[in-house]
Amino acid sequence: MIFLIGGYFIADKILLDQAAPQDENIETIETVLEIVFTGPDKELKNILDDEESYVEQDKVQEYQNDLYSHYEDIYQPYFEENTFQGHINTNQLTFTQLAYYKGYQLKADKIDVIEDEKTDGAYNFTVNVQYYKGDIKEGEIKVSGRVNIYNTGKINTMKFYNDGGLEELVKTIQPEGG
Repeated sequence: MIFLIGGYFIADKILLDQAAPQDENIETIETVLEIVFTGPDKELKNILDDEESYVEQDKVQEYQNDLYSHYEDIYQPYFEENTFQGHINTNQLTFTQLAYYKGYQLKADKIDVIEDEKTDGAYNFTVNVQYYKGDIKEGEIKVSGRVNIYNTGKINTMKFYNDGGLEELVKTIQPEGG
């Protein structure tokens, strides 16, 4: 009987240890999606509020550096070394900045992350993104995509599906002529 109980606890520990990285990966993805689709936060608003001042003082490079440093501070811990740069450069992580320019506040509502059973390290996600003007909710759009996390426990790639959700969100929050 003692062997059975001991064997159960050992098997349980092994199974929990194997599941832990997947749970941590899902937690990482949920955290990043929450950041991507909630805001802009106070710090980003302050930087964006000062954009005109930077331009008037001919400090455009300093403005870009401050903006990049903000994104680096919030995203670098979750991405493999230097991979978040490509995501920033292709505007995959800057939706709250777009929202700011049109007077919107975004909020990630329901985030679902499911591991792809067929591909190691791949996760599919959906997130309901609410958008507000002031305290008034103007709408909600579902955005979906895929994230790859390999041995490092950090995001290697994040892609959004071309299923209409992301395009609708961008069209909604993007300033005219933007």
